[in-house]
Amino acid sequence: MSPSICESNDVTVETCIEKTIRLTGNCPTCRRHISKEEIPLECPGMKKLADENKLEFYLTKFLNSRGYEGTSEKLNFICTHFKRLYSEYDNSEKVMEFLEKRLFEAKKEATVTKNTMTKEFLKLYRRKKYEEARELLEMSNYASKDLALLTILETDSGADQDTVTEFSDTMGNAQIVPPFQEKESPQAISGEQLCILNKHLESLADEYVRRKDGAGCEMRRIDLNEFSNILSGMCKYTSIKNIATMEYSRDLSASVVSAIEFDKDGEYFVVAGIANKMKFYDFDRVMDKPETANPIKVIDAGFKISNVCWNPYAKQILVNSDYQGNLHVWDAAVGRRVVQFKEHEKRCWSVQFNNIDHTMMASGSDDMKVKLWKITDAHSCGSIDAKVQVCCVHFNPVKEYELVFGGSDHCVYCYDIRNLSQPRRVLTGHKKAVSYIKFMDENHVVSASTDSTLRVWDIKSEVAEQTVMKGHVNEKNFVGLATNGEHIVCGSETNEVYTYYKKCRQPICNYDFSIDSLNEMKTRVLGFSKVPAEQNQSEFVSALCWKKESNIVMAANSSGKAHILQLYPLGFKNS
Repeated sequence: MSPSICESNDVTVETCIEKTIRLTGNCPTCRRHISKEEIPLECPGMKKLADENKLEFYLTKFLNSRGYEGTSEKLNFICTHFKRLYSEYDNSEKVMEFLEKRLFEAKKEATVTKNTMTKEFLKLYRRKKYEEARELLEMSNYASKDLALLTILETDSGADQDTVTEFSDTMGNAQIVPPFQEKESPQAISGEQLCILNKHLESLADEYVRRKDGAGCEMRRIDLNEFSNILSGMCKYTSIKNIATMEYSRDLSASVVSAIEFDKDGEYFVVAGIANKMKFYDFDRVMDKPETANPIKVIDAGFKISNVCWNPYAKQILVNSDYQGNLHVWDAAVGRRVVQFKEHEKRCWSVQFNNIDHTMMASGSDDMKVKLWKITDAHSCGSIDAKVQVCCVHFNPVKEYELVFGGSDHCVYCYDIRNLSQPRRVLTGHKKAVSYIKFMDENHVVSASTDSTLRVWDIKSEVAEQTVMKGHVNEKNFVGLATNGEHIVCGSETNEVYTYYKKCRQPICNYDFSIDSLNEMKTRVLGFSKVPAEQNQSEFVSALCWKKESNIVMAANSSGKAHILQLYPLGFKNS
Protein backbone atom coordinates (compact mmCIF):
# COMPACT_ATOMS: atom_id res chain seq x y z
CA MET A 1 0.00 0.00 0.00
CA SER A 2 3.06 2.27 -0.05
CA PRO A 3 2.43 5.28 -2.27
CA SER A 4 6.00 4.91 -3.48
CA ILE A 5 5.06 1.74 -5.42
CA CYS A 6 2.70 2.31 -8.33
CA GLU A 7 2.60 0.34 -11.58
CA SER A 8 1.44 3.39 -13.52
CA ASN A 9 4.40 5.40 -12.23
CA ASP A 10 2.01 8.36 -12.03
CA VAL A 11 2.94 10.64 -9.17
CA THR A 12 -0.50 12.22 -9.15
CA VAL A 13 -2.03 8.77 -8.51
CA GLU A 14 0.50 8.15 -5.76
CA THR A 15 -0.37 11.45 -4.14
CA CYS A 16 -4.12 10.72 -4.29
CA ILE A 17 -3.66 7.30 -2.66
CA GLU A 18 -1.50 8.80 0.04
CA LYS A 19 -4.01 11.57 0.79
CA THR A 20 -6.99 9.19 0.81
CA ILE A 21 -5.38 6.85 3.34
CA ARG A 22 -4.25 9.72 5.54
CA LEU A 23 -7.58 11.58 5.55
CA THR A 24 -10.11 8.70 5.61
CA GLY A 25 -8.15 5.76 7.01
CA ASN A 26 -9.78 3.59 4.32
CA CYS A 27 -8.42 1.77 1.29
CA PRO A 28 -9.45 3.83 -1.78
CA THR A 29 -10.29 0.61 -3.70
CA CYS A 30 -12.18 -1.73 -1.30
CA ARG A 31 -13.04 0.89 1.35
CA ARG A 32 -11.74 -1.40 4.14
CA HIS A 33 -10.47 0.45 7.19
CA ILE A 34 -6.67 0.45 7.47
CA SER A 35 -5.17 0.78 10.92
CA LYS A 36 -1.85 2.53 11.49
CA GLU A 37 -0.27 -0.86 12.24
CA GLU A 38 -1.33 -2.20 8.83
CA ILE A 39 0.30 0.59 6.84
CA PRO A 40 3.75 -0.73 5.87
CA LEU A 41 6.78 1.42 6.48
CA GLU A 42 8.06 3.07 3.33
CA CYS A 43 11.35 1.97 1.89
CA PRO A 44 13.71 4.99 1.94
CA GLY A 45 15.04 4.09 -1.50
CA MET A 46 11.57 3.93 -3.00
CA LYS A 47 10.57 7.17 -1.27
CA LYS A 48 13.58 8.89 -2.85
CA LEU A 49 12.64 7.50 -6.26
CA ALA A 50 9.04 8.67 -5.85
CA ASP A 51 10.23 12.15 -4.87
CA GLU A 52 12.47 12.30 -7.92
CA ASN A 53 9.62 11.17 -10.17
CA LYS A 54 7.35 13.80 -8.65
CA LEU A 55 9.97 16.52 -9.21
CA GLU A 56 10.41 15.43 -12.82
CA PHE A 57 6.64 15.43 -13.34
CA TYR A 58 6.17 18.95 -11.98
CA LEU A 59 9.24 20.29 -13.79
CA THR A 60 8.12 18.86 -17.12
CA LYS A 61 4.62 20.28 -16.66
CA PHE A 62 6.06 23.66 -15.66
CA LEU A 63 8.52 23.85 -18.57
CA ASN A 64 5.90 22.97 -21.17
CA SER A 65 3.20 25.28 -19.83
CA ARG A 66 5.56 28.25 -19.41
CA GLY A 67 7.09 27.90 -22.85
CA TYR A 68 10.67 27.16 -21.83
CA GLU A 69 12.37 25.39 -24.71
CA GLY A 70 14.70 22.47 -24.21
CA THR A 71 17.66 24.31 -25.72
CA SER A 72 17.36 27.37 -23.44
CA GLU A 73 20.64 27.82 -21.55
CA LYS A 74 19.38 30.32 -18.94
CA LEU A 75 18.97 27.55 -16.36
CA ASN A 76 19.28 29.81 -13.30
CA PHE A 77 16.48 32.03 -14.66
CA ILE A 78 14.25 28.98 -15.22
CA CYS A 79 15.13 27.48 -11.82
CA THR A 80 14.20 30.71 -10.03
CA HIS A 81 10.83 30.80 -11.77
CA PHE A 82 10.12 27.14 -10.91
CA LYS A 83 10.92 27.64 -7.22
CA ARG A 84 8.66 30.68 -7.18
CA LEU A 85 5.74 28.39 -8.03
CA TYR A 86 6.88 25.24 -6.20
CA SER A 87 8.43 26.58 -3.01
CA GLU A 88 8.61 23.08 -1.49
CA TYR A 89 11.46 22.27 -3.90
CA ASP A 90 14.15 24.40 -2.31
CA ASN A 91 16.92 22.01 -3.40
CA SER A 92 18.28 23.93 -6.38
CA GLU A 93 20.88 21.24 -7.00
CA LYS A 94 18.24 18.64 -7.89
CA VAL A 95 16.33 21.08 -10.09
CA MET A 96 19.50 22.17 -11.89
CA GLU A 97 20.54 18.55 -12.38
CA PHE A 98 17.27 17.81 -14.17
CA LEU A 99 17.50 21.00 -16.28
CA GLU A 100 21.09 20.24 -17.30
CA LYS A 101 20.14 16.72 -18.34
CA ARG A 102 17.20 18.07 -20.32
CA LEU A 103 19.43 20.67 -22.02
CA PHE A 104 21.97 18.01 -23.00
CA GLU A 105 19.30 15.74 -24.50
CA ALA A 106 17.57 18.62 -26.29
CA LYS A 107 20.82 19.80 -27.87
CA LYS A 108 21.63 16.26 -28.98
CA GLU A 109 18.19 15.84 -30.56
CA ALA A 110 18.39 19.28 -32.20
CA THR A 111 21.76 18.41 -33.74
CA VAL A 112 20.43 15.17 -35.23
CA THR A 113 17.38 16.95 -36.66
CA LYS A 114 19.49 19.81 -37.99
CA ASN A 115 21.93 17.49 -39.77
CA THR A 116 19.12 15.38 -41.23
CA MET A 117 17.29 18.43 -42.55
CA THR A 118 20.51 19.81 -44.04
CA LYS A 119 21.20 16.55 -45.88
CA GLU A 120 17.68 16.55 -47.31
CA PHE A 121 18.01 20.18 -48.40
CA LEU A 122 21.28 19.41 -50.19
CA LYS A 123 19.60 16.50 -52.00
CA LEU A 124 16.69 18.73 -53.07
CA TYR A 125 19.03 21.52 -54.14
CA ARG A 126 21.26 19.13 -56.11
CA ARG A 127 18.26 17.61 -57.88
CA LYS A 128 16.95 21.07 -58.76
CA LYS A 129 20.31 22.17 -60.16
CA TYR A 130 20.70 18.98 -62.22
CA GLU A 131 17.27 19.57 -63.72
CA GLU A 132 18.22 23.15 -64.57
CA ALA A 133 21.51 21.91 -66.06
CA ARG A 134 19.65 19.32 -68.16
CA GLU A 135 17.35 22.00 -69.57
CA LEU A 136 20.31 24.28 -70.29
CA LEU A 137 22.19 21.45 -72.01
CA GLU A 138 19.13 20.66 -74.09
CA MET A 139 18.86 24.26 -75.26
CA SER A 140 22.61 24.29 -75.92
CA ASN A 141 22.24 21.20 -78.13
CA TYR A 142 19.43 22.88 -80.07
CA ALA A 143 21.64 25.91 -80.63
CA SER A 144 24.56 23.68 -81.72
CA LYS A 145 22.35 21.87 -84.24
CA ASP A 146 21.03 25.11 -85.71
CA LEU A 147 24.51 26.60 -85.88
CA ALA A 148 25.89 23.52 -87.69
CA LEU A 149 22.92 23.48 -90.05
CA LEU A 150 23.42 27.14 -90.89
CA THR A 151 27.09 26.42 -91.63
CA ILE A 152 26.14 23.62 -94.06
CA LEU A 153 23.65 25.84 -95.83
CA GLU A 154 26.22 28.62 -96.18
CA THR A 155 28.98 26.31 -97.56
CA ASP A 156 26.71 24.24 -99.76
CA SER A 157 24.08 26.50 -101.21
CA GLY A 158 22.89 23.63 -103.40
CA ALA A 159 21.97 21.34 -100.51
CA ASP A 160 18.54 19.84 -101.08
CA GLN A 161 15.77 19.24 -98.51
CA ASP A 162 16.71 15.54 -98.09
CA THR A 163 20.24 16.53 -97.01
CA VAL A 164 18.92 19.01 -94.45
CA THR A 165 16.45 16.45 -93.06
CA GLU A 166 19.16 13.75 -92.83
CA PHE A 167 21.44 16.18 -90.95
CA SER A 168 18.68 17.17 -88.50
CA ASP A 169 17.88 13.52 -87.77
CA THR A 170 21.54 12.77 -87.10
CA MET A 171 21.96 15.73 -84.76
CA GLY A 172 18.70 14.87 -83.07
CA ASN A 173 20.16 11.58 -81.93
CA ALA A 174 22.93 13.32 -79.95
CA GLN A 175 22.92 12.12 -76.36
CA ILE A 176 22.24 14.55 -73.50
CA VAL A 177 24.27 13.83 -70.40
CA PRO A 178 21.80 12.36 -67.86
CA PRO A 179 21.50 13.90 -64.42
CA PHE A 180 23.29 12.30 -61.49
CA GLN A 181 21.62 9.05 -60.53
CA GLU A 182 20.99 8.84 -56.78
CA LYS A 183 20.61 5.56 -55.01
CA GLU A 184 17.10 5.13 -53.75
CA SER A 185 17.06 5.38 -49.97
CA PRO A 186 14.29 5.58 -47.39
CA GLN A 187 13.08 9.15 -46.80
CA ALA A 188 14.84 10.39 -43.68
CA ILE A 189 12.37 13.19 -42.92
CA SER A 190 8.61 13.46 -42.58
CA GLY A 191 6.29 14.78 -45.25
CA GLU A 192 5.74 17.92 -43.18
CA GLN A 193 9.49 18.55 -42.97
CA LEU A 194 9.81 18.04 -46.72
CA CYS A 195 6.98 20.52 -47.28
CA ILE A 196 8.80 23.13 -45.18
CA LEU A 197 12.03 22.60 -47.11
CA ASN A 198 10.23 23.05 -50.42
CA LYS A 199 8.45 26.16 -49.13
CA HIS A 200 11.72 27.86 -48.20
CA LEU A 201 13.92 26.26 -50.87
CA GLU A 202 14.56 29.53 -52.71
CA SER A 203 15.59 31.44 -49.57
CA LEU A 204 17.73 28.53 -48.41
CA ALA A 205 19.39 28.21 -51.81
CA ASP A 206 20.25 31.93 -51.89
CA GLU A 207 21.77 31.73 -48.42
CA TYR A 208 23.68 28.56 -49.33
CA VAL A 209 25.19 30.12 -52.46
CA ARG A 210 26.01 33.36 -50.65
CA ARG A 211 27.99 31.49 -48.02
CA LYS A 212 29.83 29.39 -50.60
CA ASP A 213 30.81 32.26 -52.89
CA GLY A 214 34.46 33.07 -52.31
CA ALA A 215 34.83 30.61 -49.44
CA GLY A 216 38.07 28.65 -49.40
CA CYS A 217 38.24 24.94 -48.65
CA GLU A 218 39.20 25.60 -45.04
CA MET A 219 36.01 27.63 -44.54
CA ARG A 220 33.57 25.11 -46.00
CA ARG A 221 33.09 23.09 -42.83
CA ILE A 222 32.39 26.26 -40.81
CA ASP A 223 30.03 27.61 -43.47
CA LEU A 224 28.11 24.33 -43.66
CA ASN A 225 27.64 24.31 -39.89
CA GLU A 226 26.42 27.92 -39.95
CA PHE A 227 24.11 27.12 -42.84
CA SER A 228 22.70 24.15 -40.90
CA ASN A 229 21.89 26.52 -38.03
CA ILE A 230 20.04 28.80 -40.45
CA LEU A 231 18.04 25.90 -41.86
CA SER A 232 17.20 24.78 -38.33
CA GLY A 233 15.99 28.31 -37.49
CA MET A 234 13.74 28.44 -40.54
CA CYS A 235 12.12 25.14 -39.60
CA LYS A 236 11.93 25.68 -35.83
CA TYR A 237 8.34 26.95 -35.52
CA THR A 238 5.45 25.77 -37.67
CA SER A 239 2.31 26.70 -35.71
CA ILE A 240 0.95 29.19 -33.18
CA LYS A 241 -1.73 28.50 -30.59
CA ASN A 242 -3.75 30.92 -28.47
CA ILE A 243 -3.59 29.80 -24.82
CA ALA A 244 -5.15 32.78 -22.99
CA THR A 245 -7.13 35.93 -23.80
CA MET A 246 -7.56 39.22 -21.96
CA GLU A 247 -9.86 42.16 -22.67
CA TYR A 248 -8.31 45.62 -22.58
CA SER A 249 -11.78 47.10 -22.97
CA ARG A 250 -14.97 45.19 -22.23
CA ASP A 251 -17.37 47.44 -24.14
CA LEU A 252 -17.89 47.56 -27.91
CA SER A 253 -15.91 50.76 -28.50
CA ALA A 254 -12.56 50.37 -30.23
CA SER A 255 -9.73 50.52 -27.70
CA VAL A 256 -6.43 50.02 -29.46
CA VAL A 257 -3.77 48.29 -27.36
CA SER A 258 -0.58 50.19 -28.11
CA ALA A 259 1.89 48.35 -25.87
CA ILE A 260 2.46 45.07 -24.02
CA GLU A 261 5.58 44.48 -21.93
CA PHE A 262 6.91 41.93 -19.42
CA ASP A 263 8.90 42.98 -16.37
CA LYS A 264 12.55 42.00 -16.07
CA ASP A 265 11.76 38.55 -14.58
CA GLY A 266 8.77 37.74 -16.79
CA GLU A 267 6.61 37.53 -13.67
CA TYR A 268 4.21 40.37 -14.49
CA PHE A 269 3.11 42.03 -17.72
CA VAL A 270 1.27 45.22 -18.54
CA VAL A 271 -1.29 45.90 -21.28
CA ALA A 272 -1.73 49.58 -22.18
CA GLY A 273 -3.49 51.61 -24.86
CA ILE A 274 -5.56 54.58 -25.93
CA ALA A 275 -8.16 54.02 -23.18
CA ASN A 276 -5.59 55.72 -20.86
CA LYS A 277 -5.25 52.61 -18.71
CA MET A 278 -2.40 50.29 -17.81
CA LYS A 279 -3.63 46.84 -16.76
CA PHE A 280 -1.20 44.62 -14.84
CA TYR A 281 -1.37 40.81 -14.83
CA ASP A 282 0.40 38.03 -12.97
CA PHE A 283 1.65 35.76 -15.76
CA ASP A 284 1.51 32.52 -13.75
CA ARG A 285 -2.03 33.21 -12.53
CA VAL A 286 -3.16 33.77 -16.10
CA MET A 287 -1.47 30.58 -17.28
CA ASP A 288 -2.97 28.50 -14.46
CA LYS A 289 -6.50 29.87 -14.96
CA PRO A 290 -6.68 31.40 -18.46
CA GLU A 291 -10.48 31.39 -18.47
CA THR A 292 -10.53 33.93 -15.60
CA ALA A 293 -7.65 36.19 -16.65
CA ASN A 294 -8.22 39.36 -14.65
CA PRO A 295 -5.76 42.18 -13.91
CA ILE A 296 -4.25 42.41 -10.44
CA LYS A 297 -3.97 46.20 -10.74
CA VAL A 298 -5.24 48.97 -13.04
CA ILE A 299 -3.63 52.41 -13.29
CA ASP A 300 -5.30 55.34 -15.07
CA ALA A 301 -2.45 57.25 -16.74
CA GLY A 302 -4.65 60.23 -17.62
CA PHE A 303 -3.86 60.35 -21.35
CA LYS A 304 -3.77 58.03 -24.35
CA ILE A 305 -0.76 55.73 -23.93
CA SER A 306 1.58 55.18 -26.88
CA ASN A 307 4.32 53.03 -25.33
CA VAL A 308 5.51 51.47 -22.05
CA CYS A 309 8.85 50.11 -20.84
CA TRP A 310 9.83 48.34 -17.62
CA ASN A 311 13.07 49.23 -15.88
CA PRO A 312 15.65 46.44 -16.40
CA TYR A 313 16.91 46.77 -12.80
CA ALA A 314 14.12 48.01 -10.50
CA LYS A 315 11.34 45.44 -10.91
CA GLN A 316 8.41 47.68 -9.97
CA ILE A 317 9.43 50.74 -12.03
CA LEU A 318 8.08 51.41 -15.51
CA VAL A 319 7.63 54.41 -17.79
CA ASN A 320 4.95 55.28 -20.33
CA SER A 321 4.78 57.86 -23.10
CA ASP A 322 1.53 59.48 -24.19
CA TYR A 323 -0.21 61.38 -26.97
CA GLN A 324 0.40 64.70 -25.17
CA GLY A 325 4.18 64.27 -25.40
CA ASN A 326 4.59 63.46 -21.69
CA LEU A 327 6.63 60.75 -20.00
CA HIS A 328 5.40 59.25 -16.72
CA VAL A 329 7.56 57.09 -14.45
CA TRP A 330 5.52 54.82 -12.15
CA ASP A 331 6.01 52.62 -9.13
CA ALA A 332 3.70 49.81 -10.24
CA ALA A 333 3.78 48.07 -6.85
CA VAL A 334 1.85 50.92 -5.22
CA GLY A 335 0.30 52.42 -8.37
CA ARG A 336 1.92 55.83 -7.83
CA ARG A 337 3.52 58.18 -10.34
CA VAL A 338 7.12 58.89 -9.30
CA VAL A 339 8.04 61.61 -11.81
CA GLN A 340 6.66 63.29 -14.92
CA PHE A 341 8.54 64.90 -17.81
CA LYS A 342 6.91 67.51 -20.08
CA GLU A 343 9.38 68.68 -22.69
CA HIS A 344 8.17 67.13 -25.95
CA GLU A 345 5.89 69.51 -27.82
CA LYS A 346 3.94 66.88 -29.74
CA ARG A 347 2.89 63.27 -29.42
CA CYS A 348 5.62 61.00 -28.04
CA TRP A 349 5.60 57.61 -29.75
CA SER A 350 8.36 55.68 -28.05
CA VAL A 351 10.31 55.46 -24.78
CA GLN A 352 12.93 52.99 -23.59
CA PHE A 353 15.23 52.45 -20.61
CA ASN A 354 18.95 51.91 -21.12
CA ASN A 355 19.92 48.32 -20.30
CA ILE A 356 23.27 49.27 -18.73
CA ASP A 357 22.58 52.63 -17.08
CA HIS A 358 19.21 51.86 -15.50
CA THR A 359 18.49 55.53 -14.71
CA MET A 360 18.71 56.62 -18.36
CA MET A 361 15.84 56.74 -20.86
CA ALA A 362 15.41 57.82 -24.48
CA SER A 363 12.21 59.05 -26.13
CA GLY A 364 11.15 59.96 -29.68
CA SER A 365 8.39 62.32 -30.75
CA ASP A 366 6.50 63.95 -33.60
CA ASP A 367 8.26 67.19 -32.58
CA MET A 368 11.33 65.80 -34.44
CA LYS A 369 13.34 65.38 -31.25
CA VAL A 370 14.99 62.43 -29.55
CA LYS A 371 15.52 63.24 -25.89
CA LEU A 372 17.70 61.58 -23.27
CA TRP A 373 16.62 61.56 -19.64
CA LYS A 374 17.84 60.60 -16.19
CA ILE A 375 14.96 59.68 -13.90
CA THR A 376 16.91 61.33 -11.08
CA ASP A 377 16.98 64.71 -12.92
CA ALA A 378 14.18 67.20 -13.42
CA HIS A 379 14.96 67.87 -17.09
CA SER A 380 16.33 66.06 -20.14
CA CYS A 381 20.09 65.59 -20.24
CA GLY A 382 20.45 65.52 -24.02
CA SER A 383 18.56 66.15 -27.25
CA ILE A 384 18.95 65.15 -30.90
CA ASP A 385 17.44 67.40 -33.54
CA ALA A 386 16.35 64.62 -35.89
CA LYS A 387 14.68 66.96 -38.40
CA VAL A 388 12.11 64.20 -39.03
CA GLN A 389 9.23 62.84 -37.00
CA VAL A 390 10.61 60.09 -34.76
CA CYS A 391 8.50 56.93 -34.48
CA CYS A 392 10.74 54.58 -32.45
CA VAL A 393 13.91 54.46 -30.32
CA HIS A 394 15.97 51.57 -28.95
CA PHE A 395 19.19 51.15 -26.94
CA ASN A 396 21.83 48.53 -27.65
CA PRO A 397 21.26 45.73 -25.08
CA VAL A 398 24.97 45.46 -24.16
CA LYS A 399 26.52 48.78 -25.21
CA GLU A 400 25.50 51.71 -23.06
CA TYR A 401 26.14 54.48 -25.59
CA GLU A 402 24.58 53.03 -28.76
CA LEU A 403 21.11 54.24 -29.73
CA VAL A 404 19.07 53.73 -32.90
CA PHE A 405 15.85 55.41 -33.98
CA GLY A 406 13.54 55.34 -36.99
CA GLY A 407 11.83 58.26 -38.66
CA SER A 408 9.23 59.39 -41.14
CA ASP A 409 11.95 59.94 -43.78
CA HIS A 410 12.26 56.13 -44.25
CA CYS A 411 15.68 55.98 -42.56
CA VAL A 412 17.23 54.31 -39.50
CA TYR A 413 19.73 56.46 -37.57
CA CYS A 414 22.57 55.04 -35.45
CA TYR A 415 24.01 57.32 -32.75
CA ASP A 416 26.70 57.28 -30.10
CA ILE A 417 25.00 59.32 -27.38
CA ARG A 418 28.37 60.74 -26.31
CA ASN A 419 28.25 62.74 -29.56
CA LEU A 420 24.75 63.93 -30.39
CA SER A 421 25.83 66.31 -33.17
CA GLN A 422 25.65 63.72 -35.95
CA PRO A 423 24.76 60.06 -36.51
CA ARG A 424 27.45 57.42 -36.81
CA ARG A 425 25.48 55.81 -39.59
CA VAL A 426 22.26 56.20 -41.56
CA LEU A 427 20.60 53.05 -42.91
CA THR A 428 18.52 53.49 -46.06
CA GLY A 429 16.29 51.04 -47.91
CA HIS A 430 12.75 51.39 -46.61
CA LYS A 431 10.27 53.11 -48.93
CA LYS A 432 8.04 54.59 -46.20
CA ALA A 433 8.21 55.60 -42.53
CA VAL A 434 10.11 53.36 -40.10
CA SER A 435 7.58 52.54 -37.37
CA TYR A 436 9.65 50.16 -35.18
CA ILE A 437 13.31 49.44 -34.55
CA LYS A 438 14.67 46.71 -32.23
CA PHE A 439 18.14 45.43 -31.43
CA MET A 440 18.35 41.67 -31.99
CA ASP A 441 21.83 41.47 -30.48
CA GLU A 442 24.71 43.91 -30.11
CA ASN A 443 25.38 44.07 -33.88
CA HIS A 444 22.01 43.47 -35.55
CA VAL A 445 18.77 45.44 -35.61
CA VAL A 446 15.41 44.75 -37.21
CA SER A 447 13.20 47.56 -38.50
CA ALA A 448 9.55 47.61 -39.54
CA SER A 449 8.03 50.08 -41.97
CA THR A 450 4.68 51.02 -43.43
CA ASP A 451 6.09 49.80 -46.75
CA SER A 452 5.01 46.31 -45.54
CA THR A 453 8.56 45.05 -45.06
CA LEU A 454 10.90 44.13 -42.23
CA ARG A 455 14.63 44.61 -42.70
CA VAL A 456 17.46 43.05 -40.72
CA TRP A 457 20.63 45.16 -40.60
CA ASP A 458 24.20 44.46 -39.53
CA ILE A 459 25.20 47.87 -38.21
CA LYS A 460 28.88 46.90 -38.07
CA SER A 461 29.08 45.54 -41.63
CA GLU A 462 30.01 47.58 -44.69
CA VAL A 463 26.92 46.19 -46.40
CA ALA A 464 24.37 46.74 -43.64
CA GLU A 465 21.18 45.33 -45.15
CA GLN A 466 20.98 41.56 -44.62
CA THR A 467 17.41 40.35 -45.18
CA VAL A 468 14.23 41.98 -46.51
CA MET A 469 11.08 40.20 -45.29
CA LYS A 470 7.65 40.36 -46.90
CA GLY A 471 4.33 38.64 -46.29
CA HIS A 472 2.39 40.83 -43.85
CA VAL A 473 0.42 43.98 -44.71
CA ASN A 474 1.38 47.29 -43.08
CA GLU A 475 0.57 50.53 -44.89
CA LYS A 476 -0.59 53.01 -42.24
CA ASN A 477 -0.76 51.65 -38.66
CA PHE A 478 1.60 50.71 -35.87
CA VAL A 479 1.23 46.91 -35.94
CA GLY A 480 3.81 45.82 -33.34
CA LEU A 481 7.25 44.21 -33.54
CA ALA A 482 9.15 41.87 -31.21
CA THR A 483 12.16 39.57 -31.42
CA ASN A 484 14.03 37.00 -29.35
CA GLY A 485 17.24 37.57 -31.31
CA GLU A 486 16.67 34.76 -33.81
CA HIS A 487 12.99 34.97 -34.71
CA ILE A 488 10.80 38.01 -35.27
CA VAL A 489 7.06 38.52 -34.85
CA CYS A 490 5.19 41.41 -36.41
CA GLY A 491 1.56 42.35 -36.81
CA SER A 492 -0.46 42.87 -39.95
CA GLU A 493 -3.39 45.02 -41.01
CA THR A 494 -5.10 41.73 -41.91
CA ASN A 495 -5.46 41.11 -38.13
CA GLU A 496 -2.73 38.45 -38.16
CA VAL A 497 0.57 37.84 -36.39
CA TYR A 498 3.43 36.74 -38.64
CA THR A 499 6.58 34.93 -37.52
CA TYR A 500 9.82 35.31 -39.47
CA TYR A 501 13.30 33.88 -39.12
CA LYS A 502 16.08 36.46 -39.42
CA LYS A 503 17.58 34.84 -42.55
CA CYS A 504 14.33 34.03 -44.36
CA ARG A 505 12.47 36.45 -46.63
CA GLN A 506 9.02 34.91 -46.14
CA PRO A 507 7.07 34.14 -42.94
CA ILE A 508 7.41 30.70 -41.38
CA CYS A 509 4.00 30.67 -39.63
CA ASN A 510 1.16 32.99 -38.67
CA TYR A 511 -1.81 33.38 -36.31
CA ASP A 512 -5.17 34.91 -37.29
CA PHE A 513 -7.02 37.01 -34.68
CA SER A 514 -10.13 36.89 -36.87
CA ILE A 515 -10.83 33.29 -35.88
CA ASP A 516 -11.49 34.42 -32.31
CA SER A 517 -13.38 37.49 -33.54
CA LEU A 518 -15.76 35.29 -35.55
CA ASN A 519 -16.45 33.06 -32.56
CA GLU A 520 -17.10 36.10 -30.38
CA MET A 521 -19.35 37.64 -33.00
CA LYS A 522 -21.54 34.53 -32.95
CA THR A 523 -21.77 34.79 -29.16
CA ARG A 524 -22.70 38.47 -29.29
CA VAL A 525 -25.30 37.93 -32.00
CA LEU A 526 -26.90 35.17 -29.93
CA GLY A 527 -26.83 37.58 -27.00
CA PHE A 528 -28.56 40.27 -29.12
CA SER A 529 -25.58 42.64 -28.94
CA LYS A 530 -24.89 44.66 -32.05
CA VAL A 531 -21.36 44.39 -33.43
CA PRO A 532 -20.37 47.17 -35.85
CA ALA A 533 -19.41 45.47 -39.13
CA GLU A 534 -16.83 48.11 -40.02
CA GLN A 535 -15.01 47.47 -36.72
CA ASN A 536 -14.37 43.82 -37.56
CA GLN A 537 -13.29 44.63 -41.13
CA SER A 538 -10.70 47.20 -40.06
CA GLU A 539 -9.10 45.41 -37.12
CA PHE A 540 -5.33 45.10 -37.08
CA VAL A 541 -2.67 43.75 -34.75
CA SER A 542 -1.31 46.69 -32.76
CA ALA A 543 1.21 45.45 -30.16
CA LEU A 544 3.59 42.54 -29.60
CA CYS A 545 6.03 41.35 -26.96
CA TRP A 546 8.25 38.26 -26.73
CA LYS A 547 8.67 36.75 -23.26
CA LYS A 548 12.39 36.19 -22.87
CA GLU A 549 13.85 32.68 -22.76
CA SER A 550 10.58 31.16 -23.99
CA ASN A 551 8.36 30.49 -27.00
CA ILE A 552 5.62 32.71 -25.52
CA VAL A 553 4.49 35.80 -27.44
CA MET A 554 1.98 38.41 -26.27
CA ALA A 555 -0.13 39.97 -29.03
CA ALA A 556 -2.95 42.51 -29.00
CA ASN A 557 -5.08 44.22 -31.59
CA SER A 558 -7.05 47.37 -32.32
CA SER A 559 -10.27 46.04 -30.77
CA GLY A 560 -8.67 45.57 -27.35
CA LYS A 561 -8.03 41.83 -27.48
CA ALA A 562 -4.78 40.61 -25.90
CA HIS A 563 -3.68 37.02 -26.49
CA ILE A 564 -0.95 34.89 -24.98
CA LEU A 565 0.35 32.88 -27.92
CA GLN A 566 2.70 29.91 -27.89
CA LEU A 567 4.86 28.99 -30.87
CA TYR A 568 5.18 25.27 -31.46
CA PRO A 569 7.81 23.24 -33.31
CA LEU A 570 7.42 20.85 -36.18
CA GLY A 571 5.23 17.86 -35.35
CA PHE A 572 3.07 19.56 -32.71
CA LYS A 573 -0.58 18.59 -33.08
CA ASN A 574 -2.86 21.51 -32.31
CA SER A 575 -5.62 20.00 -30.21
